[in-house]
Amino acid sequence: MLCLVASEIRAAGALYDAIGLQYSAQRRTDPRIAAWIWQALGDAKTVLNIGAGTGSYEPPDREVTAVEPSPVMRAQRPQGAAPCVAARAEALPFADGCFDAAMAVLSDHHWQDPVAGLREMRRVAKRVVVFQWDNTRIGDFWLVREYLPEFLGAARARPTLAERAEAIGAAMAPVPIPWDCQDGFFHSHWRRPDAYLQPSVRRASSVWAAVGPEAERRAVRALSDDLVSGAWHERNGALLELDEAELGARLLTTVGPTMGAWDRARALEWLTEVDQNWQTRGYGSPGTNGRLESPAAWEWRPYATTCFTTDR
Repeated sequence: MLCLVASEIRAAGALYDAIGLQYSAQRRTDPRIAAWIWQALGDAKTVLNIGAGTGSYEPPDREVTAVEPSPVMRAQRPQGAAPCVAARAEALPFADGCFDAAMAVLSDHHWQDPVAGLREMRRVAKRVVVFQWDNTRIGDFWLVREYLPEFLGAARARPTLAERAEAIGAAMAPVPIPWDCQDGFFHSHWRRPDAYLQPSVRRASSVWAAVGPEAERRAVRALSDDLVSGAWHERNGALLELDEAELGARLLTTVGPTMGAWDRARALEWLTEVDQNWQTRGYGSPGTNGRLESPAAWEWRPYATTCFTTDR
C-alpha cells in the first residue's frame, strides 16, 4: 500500500520533475496578486498550501504547511520556507478541519481530479482560497487566439472553473493582472509580447509543454514575424495603454453555511469590497447571478474584455 501511495505521488509530480528545473528563476510572488490572496485568507492563522511549488504566495505572517508532489520543485524552496509534505491534492494526509484555511495558486489544473482535490481542501480546512484562470476564457487571450490555438483543447478538457467552484460552494471574484506582473505565469506578459520569444520565459509555464515543440516553434516564429511587421501592434496596440487587464484570472473563496456566522460575515464583507474595488478600476460592477444566500451559484461577470476578443 505504501508503495502504491508513493508511486501516485511521483506520478502527480512527474510533469514538474521534467519542466520545473529552472522554475524559480521566473516564477515568484507578485505583491499585488498576493494582496488579493492574503486578504481572502481572512484571519486564518494556519494555512495549507496545495501544489505549493517553490513557495510563491505563501503568507509570511501565518503558520504555513506546504504540499508538493514534485521533488524537483521541493528542492527549489528557499531556506526557511514552510515545511513541505510530499502528497497529492486528492489524498491529503491531514485530519478533517485541522487548518484554518487551504490555498492553491495556479495548481489545480494539474491535478488528476481537480474536483476531488478541491473537496479534500474543503475537508481539511475551514476556508478554501484558490487563484486560477477561467478555462472558458482561455481563447480570449491574444497569445492563444492568434498563435497557440492548440491550447484551447487542453484547457477545455478540464472541468470549468465554475463547476469547480460549485463543487466546494465558492464564490468567484475577478483579479486584474498588472502590466508589469512579477510572476512569470502564462498570461503575465500580456503587454510585453516580445517576452514570449525568450526560451526562459516559456519554460516557466506548463502551457508550452502541453502543446508540444512543433506548436511552440510555429507560434514563436509567427509572433516574431508579427512584431517585426507591426501586425501584432495593429491588432493589439490598445493593450499598451492599459496598466492592468481583466484576463480571466479568478479568486475562488468558500462562503457557505459550514462557516461560522462571524467568518461568513467577514467573507461577504470582503466580496463587497472586491466589487467596489473592481468598479473603481473602471470595469463596472462584476455583478452576480445569485443571491447572498446562495454563494455556490455566484459568478462574477467581467466587462473589460473587448481588447481580448477582437478578430484578427
